[in-house]
Amino acid sequence: MGTFSWSSDSSLPILYTVVSGPATVIGNTLTLTGAGQVIVAANQAGDSTYNAAATVNQGFAVFVVAQSILFDALPQTVYGDAPFTLTAMASSGLAVSFMSSDSTVVRVAGNTATVNSPGTLTITAAQAGNAFDGAATNVTLTLTVEDLVVDLAIGYDGATQAVLTVYGNTNRLYNVLRLDDLMRTNWQTWMVISNLPSASYQVTDPTTNTARFYRLQRPIWTPDN
Repeated sequence: MGTFSWSSDSSLPILYTVVSGPATVIGNTLTLTGAGQVIVAANQAGDSTYNAAATVNQGFAVFVVAQSILFDALPQTVYGDAPFTLTAMASSGLAVSFMSSDSTVVRVAGNTATVNSPGTLTITAAQAGNAFDGAATNVTLTLTVEDLVVDLAIGYDGATQAVLTVYGNTNRLYNVLRLDDLMRTNWQTWMVISNLPSASYQVTDPTTNTARFYRLQRPIWTPDN
């Protein structure tokens, strides 16, 4: 938006009109509506003292502004993770849209990504531009959704008890339930639970509700003294 301040030697008011191009004018205020070549005409019709002035045309170009996208790194993701937010910013300040290359692995709605299965895909950030800002170059990031890995290791605690250890690829809290439901306990990855009786155990990740079943038996060997 801009304001004309032209004048005539008669001091009579000037009428401005848009001859061509993406613009509108009201009074002496010009509003641009897009990119392109604009031509504005200035007229003064005169009065009983002054003859009409010759029309003056003034032209100028309105250029599309280039823009770019800054797409924040994607988080390390494991199947069963909660939905996460995609963050990107266009230099124009316009909203960025996101697209998933494989919605069976990760579905994108707005700026929210929901993990559906393990796998590898790409997520693209795009900004199509408008009348003044050109389309930004898409930015594409690769995301690998890892499968949850939980393994139980049965060992010896150096004394007299069997030891059950959970190894996982995330710092999740795992729930362990003995099948006769006489014992229930929680622990973090890599920590050791000792003094467990021989039994079948169900290990469940509470985020994914993925359960696996393991049989814990006391070691059949004895430690060296």
